[in-house]
Amino acid sequence: MKGNPGPSGAGCVARNHQGQIIARCSQRLGAGTNNEAEVNTTFLAVPMVRKLGVVNLHLEGDSQIIVHAILKRGADDWKIDKVIQSIKRLLSTFQRFKLSHVLREGNWEVDLQANMAFDLQIGEIKWFDGLLDARSVGGIM
Repeated sequence: MKGNPGPSGAGCVARNHQGQIIARCSQRLGAGTNNEAEVNTTFLAVPMVRKLGVVNLHLEGDSQIIVHAILKRGADDWKIDKVIQSIKRLLSTFQRFKLSHVLREGNWEVDLQANMAFDLQIGEIKWFDGLLDARSVGGIM
């Protein structure tokens, strides 16, 4: 997110039950608010892990507003609520799912993927397999 509202990107990181990264993706979203970026990132992540064959999902997000909206009442903004309702339908297809809030500092890999989206065209998605390469993150590791 570069400003609010402003240009935004989505980043997703999928891990297996041992914590190993199994897939990552970035998508350039275009202009929007921070909450729109967060909800669209979740909407990108949930089908991604479903396609990987995940049946038990522990989803983490660093936006308390979006985590609360998914777990509880939905969102006040009708555009965001429409996506929230779609996410809830997708989550109901998992045998089990858990959604937790994490601090942004603990979500740096996802943040990195979102920043990588700014190298893409709007709407473009880039998929990656496996671990992040320390050379590609400029010493963040």
